[in-house]
Amino acid sequence: MGESDEKILKSLFEFIEQLSNYYLDKFNEWDSIENHILNLKNNKVNTVFNFNPSGDNKYEFFNTKYLKHIEEYLAFLNREMIYSPPFDSIFAEINISSRVKAINSLLYKIINYCMGKEEKGNVPLNKCINDLQGYRVILDIDCEYDDLKSHLQNYLEKYRMQNREVRIRYLVAHRANNSYNAIHLYLNKKGNNFVFSWELQIWLKKYENSNLKSHAEYKQGYTKWELEIKNKD
Repeated sequence: MGESDEKILKSLFEFIEQLSNYYLDKFNEWDSIENHILNLKNNKVNTVFNFNPSGDNKYEFFNTKYLKHIEEYLAFLNREMIYSPPFDSIFAEINISSRVKAINSLLYKIINYCMGKEEKGNVPLNKCINDLQGYRVILDIDCEYDDLKSHLQNYLEKYRMQNREVRIRYLVAHRANNSYNAIHLYLNKKGNNFVFSWELQIWLKKYENSNLKSHAEYKQGYTKWELEIKNKD
């Protein structure tokens, strides 16, 4: 790995530091104004959302109280995005983008967890609802994900030794036929299972086109589902 690549990795790690601090600030702010009503680790997707498909009403079996709680958090995130640090200009060399998840996109994801996966929603909420606030970094460096994973592991070991308040875990994400390749980091408050995680996707530039294509294919299914919902109204 050349000097320019090492500089990009250094920027990535500095960004992760700043993002974890920003997450902690937003956690403390949300924690001060909102009652936390559900343990995301102990409760499963299929029990909280009472998902029981039946005929034309198959998309209407959501726990409305908890759905309202999520909508309030999304509204909070959207308000805070206005005042978010300009990470994209601070770390211009690593191509940062961000978004707050749309509520219909989340509902579609929950439905997939309940119908499209073999667990049928029998997974903890924090494994599904983990990307309401999402960031993406695209790294233009000469390496593969195994190399990047090794560098991240070394960085995260040092991070954990500092006994930080924000816990970071990583996942190497692959889809069939190598249609999607990335590393996902999840940030959450250490010792607290009531507040949602944030997601940071780390892409290598060489896989950007295939990853975008994979996202587009997923979004086609979401768009079709959303149209079906609108037609029912």
